[in-house]
Amino acid sequence: MVEYKVLITTSGLGSRLGNLTNHTNKCLVRVTDKPAISHIIESYPKDTEFVITLGYYGGYVKQFLELTYPDHNFDFISVDKYKGEGSSLGYSILQCKDIIDKPFIFHASDTILTNTKLPPLDHNWMVGSFKEDASHYRTMRVKGKNIITVNDKGEINYDSIYVGISGVMDYKKFFTILDHLVSTSDEDLSDVHVTLEMLKETEFKHFFVKHENWFDVGNVSELNRTRGSFESNIEVLDKTDESIFLFDDFVVKFFANEKINSDRVLRGRELYPLTPIIINHTNNFYKYEKVSGIYSLSQLMLVVLKNFYNGRMIVYGLNAKTKLSRINVISFI
Repeated sequence: MVEYKVLITTSGLGSRLGNLTNHTNKCLVRVTDKPAISHIIESYPKDTEFVITLGYYGGYVKQFLELTYPDHNFDFISVDKYKGEGSSLGYSILQCKDIIDKPFIFHASDTILTNTKLPPLDHNWMVGSFKEDASHYRTMRVKGKNIITVNDKGEINYDSIYVGISGVMDYKKFFTILDHLVSTSDEDLSDVHVTLEMLKETEFKHFFVKHENWFDVGNVSELNRTRGSFESNIEVLDKTDESIFLFDDFVVKFFANEKINSDRVLRGRELYPLTPIIINHTNNFYKYEKVSGIYSLSQLMLVVLKNFYNGRMIVYGLNAKTKLSRINVISFI
């Protein structure tokens, strides 16, 4: 088994998602119960070495990953040019040149695969899938298992679209070409431009990998389609400056406003055990224990009885449809 790293570029603006990325990074936009990047991280083995580029709201991405996955292996690379002149996907990837010292998988942060089964990195490969309308995607011409070329967006003569995931065995050659392209070209460069150069040399051929279970979350219409294809335990409206994510044993909340976040953490600790245990927090996120509604009510009754026994009366407000985290103290008498 060839050792490899996984490169996820989160440095871009995510402008195709409209106001959903006004106050956060596109990889943190919720897709059912979790943000997009969680679906990607959890599709790989836990001991995977991840390289994450940071740019637009990069601090949020770093906070979230370190808080949510404290046992995972992340290397974070800050990208100075993530918008405007000189910025491009290719430029962001090039910033990782010194830290990617082995074959790697490039995984775009707006691409989700379910039932992921990717080939080993003993050769170069690219993942393709079927899409009836391919006008917004780069596409591939394929002959047998070999990729002949990769087309620009809008090409009508193609065999498959490129989903934004590729395996790079010849990583040294990849970065040599990318370095040259970035220093000599004014194009909006991507990983595909490197692939095209590599395909010109027969020794660096790429194999085609077909994957049926692919979901795009890079624009609003595809995000909504993807959300409709997954089951979700959250029924809340999207808010541009806050969000909630559910995991198996804990919940993570995000607030763009640092004071709101710190106030929530303080309030949660003051109200314990009426609120779940806060496991950890950062400037913009906090993580707390996930508990059942039955547990919430039992904890509420214990506190009421305890205070009644001590000769104090406390009035509580409780929304019966919600869990512990939604209990509010109305007044102390």
